[in-house]
Amino acid sequence: MKPFPSLPHVVSKHEPPFANVCLSIKQGGRRRASGRLASSRVASLFDAIEGRKGCVLLTEQGRTHPKILAPLNHYVYQDMLTSRAVTEYAPPIGHLPDCPLMVVDSSSSSDSKTHKPHPKEARVNDHHIDVVVALVPQIVAMLPERSPLADPSVPRIGVLVPYRSQSRRMLRALRKANLAKYVHVGTIHTAQALEFEVVILDTVEAPGYEPFEFTCDLMLDGRGMATGATRLLTVGHGRAKCKLIYIAHVTHLRLHEQKRNPKNDPHKQSLLIGLVNWVYHEGRISSAEVLDMIVVNRLKVRPKVSVNSLCVEPSPQK
Repeated sequence: MKPFPSLPHVVSKHEPPFANVCLSIKQGGRRRASGRLASSRVASLFDAIEGRKGCVLLTEQGRTHPKILAPLNHYVYQDMLTSRAVTEYAPPIGHLPDCPLMVVDSSSSSDSKTHKPHPKEARVNDHHIDVVVALVPQIVAMLPERSPLADPSVPRIGVLVPYRSQSRRMLRALRKANLAKYVHVGTIHTAQALEFEVVILDTVEAPGYEPFEFTCDLMLDGRGMATGATRLLTVGHGRAKCKLIYIAHVTHLRLHEQKRNPKNDPHKQSLLIGLVNWVYHEGRISSAEVLDMIVVNRLKVRPKVSVNSLCVEPSPQK
């Protein structure tokens, strides 16, 4: 890690998903180190990027494959982050094995819809749960041999969702399929400070309810601080080391964004739609194809590759 310049205050390290942000606070003539930049009342990530308020951004990361990092680096970190060479290899895993970053698009399925199990519970999407249950066995089968230095009690796959109700239903379904032992299942908040070789990030949103600001809010609030949605998605996206799979009803999210931001003002864009659009150009497969693969495997028939299953290089303009 490169040394950082001398600062006027004592400095401690805080690590958002990728960059180390150094921050200190001076109180009553004494210097106190603060380690929580995301919720700090004194400084924001953007203060660190611009070197304000005694903050400095350490821009080298050593966790995540550069293609996974790229959209978050662009939208949140202003393309300031660089990656160590050790992050550049990603083993071929799961569907579209050559794509470290991909989306399973449920737009073509009428079963992809949200409902609330109880008026006081958050929304759920049972179709997305079925997709996760179909994805996990193939991912497990293609994971490389575990490093002898790795903790065998820590799951190598993270299944993350924004809503607790979806998390509970997801865990029940994986237990029923005898797959829960292979994964960490929980809300994005439960993955703070964790990392996984593979992350499945279920956005849940689909027809039935309009996307909720919990995940679809603006990137920044009126004070120029990251919104709760931006912080949540930054954590979820940043947990993956080798492969990140979004599950999203892309059409529903895009239609919502068009209504909310008809002039496509970049200052009014949500981070979620930016990430999903970027991932869509990296690699995509339909949820129907994922579920059809189960039937194909049971029949022991080699599946035909659909022209809709693409793994492509990102376009120059995102």
